[in-house]
Amino acid sequence: MPLRTRIAVTFVLLLAAVLAAAFGAVSAANHGNAEREVQRQLDVGARVFLRVLDANRRQLTQAAQAVAADYGFREAVAARDSDTLASALENSGARIGADGNRTAVGAAQRVGGNAFHLRLPYLPGSS
Repeated sequence: MPLRTRIAVTFVLLLAAVLAAAFGAVSAANHGNAEREVQRQLDVGARVFLRVLDANRRQLTQAAQAVAADYGFREAVAARDSDTLASALENSGARIGADGNRTAVGAAQRVGGNAFHLRLPYLPGSS
């Protein structure tokens, strides 16, 4: 093999080795950066979710306290009057902008003689 060909082949192999090493280094750096960015975004998403969940809990707690303090609601519970209770829950749900499918509205019902039962259809295991 002539000297010129050996030099060219050696140069091409050396260039390929340098390019492969550079590609490996850049790929490893990008992989590490991508993992850190994904983790950072997951952490931010988790914090936002927890804040929204806490705000929702506070809003629902306030709404429940307002309903529990309502004289008409308390009388309906004491009298086991499911129609009045359903109406009070519907009105309270409308005030806080609750989704009717996820509240006890319409789920308050009379079971048997004068027994009162609340069924929350969105809870697992409820019937």
